[in-house]
Amino acid sequence: MPVISDLAKNFLRPSVERGDSLEEICESHMSTGDGPNCLQIGGQVHIDGARKDVESSCLAITRFEGRDYFTTFSVQELYREIKQEIDERKRPRQQPLW
Repeated sequence: MPVISDLAKNFLRPSVERGDSLEEICESHMSTGDGPNCLQIGGQVHIDGARKDVESSCLAITRFEGRDYFTTFSVQELYREIKQEIDERKRPRQQPLW
């Protein structure tokens, strides 16, 4: 079972790897609702029949593995974590000396 934060990072990862800025990602209002998971940046969601606003700086997960769910993540924090992971991959590794 994927961890929810990994799902959120995997949703943003292609945009960050492509070089999109944090502002471009937040303004894009990207979303996906195909399959068992629903994620979106900003906008509005319906939770238990009530409408809830999601700030453009937040990524909301409203369905996880086919079940209704609601949590939000800071796009800025996810962006920072992904950039750090990319930098670590690019960093040369020292070979063992023996």
